[in-house]
Amino acid sequence: MTRKLFIIRHGSAEPHSWDEDDFLRKLTPMGIKEVIETARKFQGSFSWMPEHILCSDANRTKETFQNLKNTMNFKPDVVLCSSFYLGGVNEVLGEIEKVKDGVMNLLLIGHNPTFSELASQLSGELISLSPANAVVLEKQCSSWAQAVHEEGWELIKFLSP
Repeated sequence: MTRKLFIIRHGSAEPHSWDEDDFLRKLTPMGIKEVIETARKFQGSFSWMPEHILCSDANRTKETFQNLKNTMNFKPDVVLCSSFYLGGVNEVLGEIEKVKDGVMNLLLIGHNPTFSELASQLSGELISLSPANAVVLEKQCSSWAQAVHEEGWELIKFLSP
């Protein structure tokens, strides 16, 4: 079975401030435009939609999700993952591993450097995700648990605003 993985980094966020919690930073107006543009490019390139979403619980990633959802007009199941905020690739792979095998199209929304490292590790290619950049990967495998333990995901598309 072909599994599709849509990995997106959140859009441009407010500058980091020493007196404000990084977790609470929001998207800038430019960040919102970036996410909407990436969503439109996804729609123009693919006929499928994500069925399930794993999203960091930080403000800027939740805003990225809302803008993707509104632009793409879809209603997937969403799981907010606190491990995506400060966790590394292994934490993200652990969350993917829990996804039900009936889900064929999965969207991940998170942060760098982890998401660039994840896309690079799975595809075997050097991938650097700037704000609102995304990749679509595909792999033939029977389960998400199997998929996360194997490299060789095919890079289908790189999307940027």
